[in-house]
Amino acid sequence: EPGGTVNIVTKKPTFKEGGSFSVSAGSWETYRVESDYNLPLSDRVAVRVNGSSEQAESFRDRVETQKYTLTPSFLAQLSDADIFTYELEYVNQKVPLERGVVAIPTVNANNMISYNLGAIPNSRFLGNPNDGPTKVEVLGHQAQYQHDFSEDWTLMLGAGYKDTTFEGFSSDPELVLGRQRLDNDGRTLSRQRRFRDYSTTHMVFRGEISGKFDMGSIVHTIRIGADWDKFKIKTFQTRYRPTAADLSYAIDIFNPDYTIPAPIPTTVIQNATEIQKAWGIYAQDQVEITEQFKIRFGGRYDDFSQDIENRANGSNPRKSYTKFSPMAGVVFEPTRSLSFYGSYGKGFRPNSGVGFDGNPFEPEISESYEVGAKFVTPDGRITSTVSLYTMKKDNVLTTDPANAGFSKPVGSAKSKGIEFDLNAKLPAGFELFLTYAYTDAEWATNALDPNFGFQILKGDPLINIPKHQGNALLFKTFSIGDHEAMLGAGVTHVGRRLGETATTFFLPSYTIAKLLGSFNITDQIKLSADVNNLFNKKYYASSYAALWITPGTPRQFTVRASFNF
Repeated sequence: EPGGTVNIVTKKPTFKEGGSFSVSAGSWETYRVESDYNLPLSDRVAVRVNGSSEQAESFRDRVETQKYTLTPSFLAQLSDADIFTYELEYVNQKVPLERGVVAIPTVNANNMISYNLGAIPNSRFLGNPNDGPTKVEVLGHQAQYQHDFSEDWTLMLGAGYKDTTFEGFSSDPELVLGRQRLDNDGRTLSRQRRFRDYSTTHMVFRGEISGKFDMGSIVHTIRIGADWDKFKIKTFQTRYRPTAADLSYAIDIFNPDYTIPAPIPTTVIQNATEIQKAWGIYAQDQVEITEQFKIRFGGRYDDFSQDIENRANGSNPRKSYTKFSPMAGVVFEPTRSLSFYGSYGKGFRPNSGVGFDGNPFEPEISESYEVGAKFVTPDGRITSTVSLYTMKKDNVLTTDPANAGFSKPVGSAKSKGIEFDLNAKLPAGFELFLTYAYTDAEWATNALDPNFGFQILKGDPLINIPKHQGNALLFKTFSIGDHEAMLGAGVTHVGRRLGETATTFFLPSYTIAKLLGSFNITDQIKLSADVNNLFNKKYYASSYAALWITPGTPRQFTVRASFNF
């Protein structure tokens, strides 16, 4: 992805025994217990177990969740140069799949649509309690072997295997206005009912060697690797979709009746198994020409194939392709406190599914440029980064204009913006964190919306991306007697953003505040509390359409007690 990826670094076992245990309680009967225990079995072997359990009601009527996680890990130091680790991940989550609240659409005499957002409480549940929770389970394994040839050269070998399942019912507002009653009477919401049964299996192997060497005064840091993976996804979805005149499954948004019988979804709209196989090799060289000037260049070659068994129409399309993605970067540090950088990269991501011709889609192709500067004071008390970027992605899926009901990879989107962050340790024990982002994201070509067939024009904004957003957090650590304490406050601002593609529906901007604090009773026992959305602001976090809007959480309290040992 042109915007980067998230690197999740799990807690590894260590050779020091200890752990932590915490309990928390909060608004809407939210209770959570979590623990972390590290145990060395010898001077070469250690184990670590993390786990949590959470039960919660919600500010949303008739919505409750539960989640369990367990992540044990094992480490064996086979020699001074060899380390083997194994990690297991188990997740069990049950939460209703529901679409939130609605903005009531009204069509005037000129066929223009206006939207009434906020006519119902953000707590209003518009689904069917009989749907029950959607169940998600994850069971994953990951193993890694590291061998240090020397202080400068390391070999890493890894393997992973993960199974996931996703199963449940949902009652979704009808999004096609020609089949929706809400825009006619302002209170009757037409709905569909769906059943989903998805499962995935993902297996991956990788190897990488990294190190550095000198060529005269120039230092090279090399990274060379390869990976292979196989991803299998099974999708099965059925739907009950009443006609426009059939209101038997509609719901009154002002006086909902939760006893409406739940029809059985029988029409199959998805029934396929897709297998993706890929292998890739990559290389990178970071060249330190001087202490102040470094360059980096490299690339990745991918070989990818798709095999789709589409049981809905009896077809078996296949596709394979290769791609080379280059990257380059430069860093200039005129002083120890200031550095400038620039980077360039290409990438691609496969598109799942098939078009009208029965063939899989071409992959999304991305290209990005970024320049920026980093600043840190000599004492390290202030650090700051500012960056400017532009990126473009091609082959974004859009509706095939010649074949109704099918998609085609013809759309392009682009984004440019500025990002800024500042971390500062101020006098008198204060610490400040600031972030700000200006994002200008828009369609780069004319296309049709893939879900509703609306015309998308070049320059139209992308959904759910505000031009302005920022965060500020200020806190102070101090002492009460022999006990350490902390108090802090923060504010988050999210600007106005498009709420439904190819329409005039926008979600309003919002600003919310929070308070947080903690008190160390002893070196081992700590109490903390926070209040989010301090002033109980009514806001909307995101949306997919005017009839699928995720409401923001009102004022929320959490109190936590933790014990370290």
